[in-house]
Amino acid sequence: MKEKEGPPRAEWVLYGSDFGGKVDDLLTFKKENAVNVKVVPGKAIGASFFRELILENGFNNNTWPEDVNQTGKLPVKLERTNREIISSFPPGTCIAIRSSVVGENKGVGVYSSFFMVTTSDIETDSDALAKLELLIYADYFSDDSRNFLDDKFLDSKGGVGLLIQEVIGDQYGEFFMPAISGVATTINGELSLRLVLGLGTKAVEMKEAIVLKRNNLRQEVVEKALFSMLEAETISLTERKPVLNLLKYEWKVRMVSQVGKLMRLIEDWKNLEKNGVPYYWEFAITNAHDSPQILQVNPEGPFHEKTTELGPVMGRIMCESKNDVVNTGETRGRSIVYIDLSGSCPEDLDELFRFNQINRGYLLIVSDRLLSGVAQQNRLNLKHFSNAAGVVERQFVRQTSPLQFWVELDHTGRGGTHFIELCKRNDILFQGVVSPKRDDSLEEVLGPFSQRFGQFGGYWDLEYKMINTKDEGRVEVYGEAIKREYSREKLHLWIDELRDVAELLESEDKDASDVFYILSYHLITAVGHSVADYDPYGFVDQLLPESLEKLISAFDQVINNLHLTKSYSSYQEGLRYEVSEREGNVFELKEYLQKLKLKIEAKRATITS
Repeated sequence: MKEKEGPPRAEWVLYGSDFGGKVDDLLTFKKENAVNVKVVPGKAIGASFFRELILENGFNNNTWPEDVNQTGKLPVKLERTNREIISSFPPGTCIAIRSSVVGENKGVGVYSSFFMVTTSDIETDSDALAKLELLIYADYFSDDSRNFLDDKFLDSKGGVGLLIQEVIGDQYGEFFMPAISGVATTINGELSLRLVLGLGTKAVEMKEAIVLKRNNLRQEVVEKALFSMLEAETISLTERKPVLNLLKYEWKVRMVSQVGKLMRLIEDWKNLEKNGVPYYWEFAITNAHDSPQILQVNPEGPFHEKTTELGPVMGRIMCESKNDVVNTGETRGRSIVYIDLSGSCPEDLDELFRFNQINRGYLLIVSDRLLSGVAQQNRLNLKHFSNAAGVVERQFVRQTSPLQFWVELDHTGRGGTHFIELCKRNDILFQGVVSPKRDDSLEEVLGPFSQRFGQFGGYWDLEYKMINTKDEGRVEVYGEAIKREYSREKLHLWIDELRDVAELLESEDKDASDVFYILSYHLITAVGHSVADYDPYGFVDQLLPESLEKLISAFDQVINNLHLTKSYSSYQEGLRYEVSEREGNVFELKEYLQKLKLKIEAKRATITS
């Protein structure tokens, strides 16, 4: 099906069916009585083409992005559609190619967007467009997309639609870009703007964007803030791709002169919000267009203020936040995870993802580097904290030396704006907490952690309360963290050692080998599914009477053969260097097994009495 509206080069053209959330929301918004803004029209390619791609290439749940990139071939109908679309743009036109996923529920960073500049060669341009479309289709099979879509992944009526729009902008020498780009959204029921000069990628992804709200949404403040920007993302008309460019003074004068149009956009947004329809807008403002141009729109949910005051302090204050909070209300729990306490690595994010799958109601603490996405290899997403009750971001104030040639991260007051891009939910509280660079007060309030979390994080089995009003937030903790007597990592190592001994004895003493296997099997249940449910002795209460007898009879044989373990070798090494128990040389595995035996014997006594 193909539908056309309006005059040439100002029309919507729809190909196929099921055009996805982005397209549907833009077409719906056209019907609003927005006086000062206009929707940028586009060529919409329905998800029906994506479903054809799936069938013709044999893609399924086991397909990954590299499979699509390396072996994917577009349906013939889509190739013909691409040629028709390309031929509708004059040579030298900058176009953007974006995803429009069926059933998408708002979000950022899941699917890529691309730019290209058309030439006079339709076949070359069609091939270039096809490669970019395959990259977007490949994103659908990524881990982030699977988690984002959940049970809608590979739905028979779902998939990826595509939206191709002419880039709105002006020419600056050999470069093409809008004067001002940005995002208008709501935080706790109030308008918040993220602004950049040039292309809006940095505003959407929150990289180096200016964040303004409340009293700062005044023309003189906006003009000064925008004029302070040094760089802009542009499209090079010679290289035919996006590039980062230093802004010339005369360019900035020309761009900032368009702030008056931005003020009219703010007026429109507020009028719609008064009518009970707040929106998320991605927009561009140019010299060439009288009206601000809307590139993407999503209706925002209504804001319900659940808490209006913090109330009296009942515990120890862990942190407080002023003017950088998202969502209101109060939550309590007994699990605190600080993911990048002393550093960060991708493996720790994997550990957090697994923890989040099986735990709910915990408090997550992260640094500004992790939340902001500055650490590219360690990218925090909703999949990592979707079951958390609250998130606290530590926003460090970093001193910059006059001789320093790089710009330090400054995320103060910006965390909430970034958080709502990661998480369009009102049931997870957020607080951005400003901290001096070498401030350890938060760690001092928490005290020693119960258990190390991954390589660089910590876990506290500690009661907390988090409370947010519209303007401020506070986290309190109560009591002391319950310390694990033996770490989960240590128990993992001991299980491996017991299994190694079982394998060693298998050919010489089958009975002795079996008791090592039996004990290691039961210790696995002590490890638990995550640090939250770990207890080195917790499995004892679940043992059946026959298992109790088997374990008690096995202990003596196991303890008599502990000299075969690696832990015993380490213990003996300490003795050779005359390191005493008082100085820390303890054969912990034997100590743990003896304590475990006493608990099992006590359990048996309660059953027989």
